[in-house]
Amino acid sequence: TPNGHHAMQQQQQQNPLRPHTSQQYYDEDEINENLYYQNHSGSQQTAHQHGGNMYLNMRQSTDQTNTTLNHNNNKATRTNGAGSGGGVSKQREFLRFYHSINFGGKQEIYYDKIAEFEYNDIEKMMELDRDILTEEFEMSMEHAALFMSKINKFKRKHLQFKKWLVEQLKLRRYFVKFVNEGILTFDILLTRFQSYHDLVPLIGDKNINDAKLIFKKLPKSVRDN
Repeated sequence: TPNGHHAMQQQQQQNPLRPHTSQQYYDEDEINENLYYQNHSGSQQTAHQHGGNMYLNMRQSTDQTNTTLNHNNNKATRTNGAGSGGGVSKQREFLRFYHSINFGGKQEIYYDKIAEFEYNDIEKMMELDRDILTEEFEMSMEHAALFMSKINKFKRKHLQFKKWLVEQLKLRRYFVKFVNEGILTFDILLTRFQSYHDLVPLIGDKNINDAKLIFKKLPKSVRDN
């Protein structure tokens, strides 16, 4: 609603985003996530075991999740009036991220709220904070803490990817294009593109050497995964 949206904007102004760099904050994320899954799982799985690498999980279960992704992507398109291109790409990446988290019976209810305020976008998602989740989207405190721990991890991965692309490879000219296509982390890059050949249609035939460089210079830790 207009009043709700206005309230959310005020909330964002009062809670400006800031990079979370302290180890204490990282530990809080891990504690919140582990406590949630210990309380809601019949096994002794930790949050890391439960979630694993979210994009690796999506690769392994594409057939099982494709129907859900298509259903929700159609809903998101109708809600936001998005047509094709970058907007839809960012929505689909948000869906992959969102469905890697288990909110139980609230999964669809929360998603509808997120889509209503047009935060069902992998880039815009990073603007969310705990107050918005609990007050505007009416998430429980447990679910909001879980969601924020996942978002904060994603933001750190995004900053690593941006620093590598812009500062190490000196390829700032592709950063906006990648963001518009929902390519914000190494995980997403390697899920969407298996080799430099797959990347060429996005950045152009004349830039094939840049595509080769991107894959050649992938960090060893990323390649090994």
